[in-house]
Amino acid sequence: MSLKERIDFEENGSSVGQENNLLKVDILNKMNELVLVEINKVVEENGLKLGDGFNLGQHLAEYEKSIIQHALELARHNQFIASQLLGIKYTTLNNKIKRYQLSNRDWLSNMNPTF
Repeated sequence: MSLKERIDFEENGSSVGQENNLLKVDILNKMNELVLVEINKVVEENGLKLGDGFNLGQHLAEYEKSIIQHALELARHNQFIASQLLGIKYTTLNNKIKRYQLSNRDWLSNMNPTF
């Protein structure tokens, strides 16, 4: 164990908390990137003309869907872990997965078992 790891362990009690914090920071960074991309796209394509084809609910739903997909990828499609990363209940995440029709089939088909 390095000196930094030892100090982190003594300050935080475990390195698991650090890993969770890193995952949360990664999700927040991804959220920030997605927001900036969406804002730039709307400004470039539409000049941000409210009431002229801009649907906030639709944009927010697409944004939420991409955040959920990213959290599921980080959690290797374990819904319980993804729900903890997102700070929502497991049942809420499961309902959103159904609403957005997010499937594990694509992810599972790309897995290569290592035996």
